[in-house]
Amino acid sequence: FVVEELGWGTQLAVKLKMLVAPPWKRVRKGSVLTMTLRGEISDQLKTRFSSGLSLPQICENFEKAAYDPRISGIYLHIEPLSCGWGKAEEIRRHIVDFKKSGKFVVGYMPVGGEKEYYLASACAELYAPPSAYVALYGLTIQQTFLRGVLEKVGVQPEIQRIGRYKSAGDQLGRKSMSNEVKEMLGALLDNIYGNWLDTVSSTHGKKKEEIEEFVNSGVYQVERLKKEGWITDLLYDDQVQIPSLADH
Repeated sequence: FVVEELGWGTQLAVKLKMLVAPPWKRVRKGSVLTMTLRGEISDQLKTRFSSGLSLPQICENFEKAAYDPRISGIYLHIEPLSCGWGKAEEIRRHIVDFKKSGKFVVGYMPVGGEKEYYLASACAELYAPPSAYVALYGLTIQQTFLRGVLEKVGVQPEIQRIGRYKSAGDQLGRKSMSNEVKEMLGALLDNIYGNWLDTVSSTHGKKKEEIEEFVNSGVYQVERLKKEGWITDLLYDDQVQIPSLADH
């Protein structure tokens, strides 16, 4: 989304809505919106009776907070995610667009890997507890093959393969990954990892080769992330001083 200046009519309508809102729905000016990203993220908007996060809801929250005059910034908790890189890219884009409103985004990441840090790197400041576990070991893809199990129970799958790179039936018809699939998935991983390196290096103002060398060296201690400037400081959640960030 693009942050634009609201017209006087829209601004007046927002202020009137704030005045007539019941006490339990009122938000004080200068409030900080706390958001938590974790687990699975659905493509479809969740109903009031369903649990979990949805991509439309997350994006809408960033947009509303950008325009809400009562919100001064966002405190973003980032925990292990079970979503694809496409959703992670969309959320990161909304974090970057939200910052264009002039409001701050402070991140907190107790546990994470490449995907979680990809989002966290978009925050103006990033904190982690001294006990944080950050695993930056590169990207992998795993596949499960059932041909061996089917042979043991006497089942013979009938699969018609069309094309070298068509792998829909490989799970039932093979015991290992074909060379064509390895080539295809390898290209996909190279593309994702290359984009990750480009984004993180641009965020830190370093060369892509420097970031790759740092990751390849094996990041096992969170203190190294602080020393190299990957995180702002090592603090527990209740030690992060959000009000002091009002001048961002």
